[in-house]
Amino acid sequence: MMNAVHRYEGTVNQVLGDGVMALFGAPLTHEDHALRACYAALAMQEAMRRYTESLDGQGALRIGIGLNSGEVVVRSITNDLNIDYAALGQTTHLAARMESLAGAGSILLTAETLREVEGFVEVRSLGAQALKGFSNAVQAFELLGATTAKNRLQAQASRGLSTFVGRQGEIDAFRRCTAEADSRSGRILALVGEAGMGKSRLFREYIENHLPSGWQIMQAFSVSYGKASPYFPVVDLLRRYFAVGPGEDARSVRTKVVARVLELDPTLGDTVPPLLALLDALPLSPANDLTETSLHDQPAILEAMV
Repeated sequence: MMNAVHRYEGTVNQVLGDGVMALFGAPLTHEDHALRACYAALAMQEAMRRYTESLDGQGALRIGIGLNSGEVVVRSITNDLNIDYAALGQTTHLAARMESLAGAGSILLTAETLREVEGFVEVRSLGAQALKGFSNAVQAFELLGATTAKNRLQAQASRGLSTFVGRQGEIDAFRRCTAEADSRSGRILALVGEAGMGKSRLFREYIENHLPSGWQIMQAFSVSYGKASPYFPVVDLLRRYFAVGPGEDARSVRTKVVARVLELDPTLGDTVPPLLALLDALPLSPANDLTETSLHDQPAILEAMV
């Protein structure tokens, strides 16, 4: 659980007998702190699911998680060895109540958190819930998974975008570049501009409404929390290429990767283990030689990507 928190740059501020409490947005500030908390919660549940699979039916370990967003008072507790942080306020109390309400294997969040992550995650409304210590009922939502959105534009697109106008000169330049590439003359098109000028929207508009048919579109995005995950944009690209869904079990991922790679070229079998390592889908059995490949084998990883 703590690994999932650290992966998304959260801070574990309490370790309880059977759980942890973590902060996102304090003491490290991030504009997407609520989304990081959701992703960390999903990663925890995925880790528990994989651990249960490794037990081969000998048992199961499931956890409940509660999320809330809002203002808190954070104080540091310092000694000669480290610095701990304590979060005080109604926000943390409500998060704890959501955790108590969550059943084993589920993640519950409040409307305050949902407002911060809408479009990035899928939820199911549980309606108003009466919680101890709160005079008014609280709207609760179950976090079901992440959407494919990786930036604000994609998240907003699920709710509808405004009409695209202008940029005809850029669209014409895109068309010329596409025509040259279609004649088997490779091209790289780079779009440079200040933040907020609409670069992502321009690419989206061209791909959806102006790109000729027959092109295979592969997209990957860098994200603020990706620096904690090796090869994050590449992994995102591979998941889209192999049609790997969120939370898909490792066995299914292996089946898809092997089938697609060997369909392309039977001589590419050696690239399968590095690709599975990137997708965190290597077999758990130490008897399988695929486990010899890891993310530390950079030459094999780079060769497979090329």
